[in-house]
Amino acid sequence: MRSSVAGAIGVAAGILVGGVGVYTGLRHYQTRGMDVDPVCEARVTIGRNPETNNFEVTPKNVCLLVGHHLTWDVNIPSGDTVEIVFDEPDKAFVYDAANADNTAPGKYKTNRPKPIRSNPALNNVGRHTYKVFWTPNGSNSPKEIDPAVCIRGG
Repeated sequence: MRSSVAGAIGVAAGILVGGVGVYTGLRHYQTRGMDVDPVCEARVTIGRNPETNNFEVTPKNVCLLVGHHLTWDVNIPSGDTVEIVFDEPDKAFVYDAANADNTAPGKYKTNRPKPIRSNPALNNVGRHTYKVFWTPNGSNSPKEIDPAVCIRGG
């Protein structure tokens, strides 16, 4: 009788130790890399959709952390102009005159295909809307689309 009780206790202890080991291992496995800063750089493409030939901004909404950058990949013919204008110019990104594409607070502009990198996002958490104006070469009537960017804390 003692050996059957001892055997049952041994099996129960083995299951308990094994369960604790699996639980601890899973917790460690799920948290690996949490000490690494998140890569939170948003990318938006501005250009013509090859299937429809329509002017598009994709994705229309992106999120990024405070202090991080938004990159607009502008795919336009040389000579066309793209201007990005934030509805509240002083709230979304730091203004930096050293950034040649940042023509004024809340405004970015280019007339050639290239990536435009924003300045760091301000600590002004919330939804920040902007408009993209695309003026084809030789035209005086820009096309407009209303995307938005979301900046969250962190």
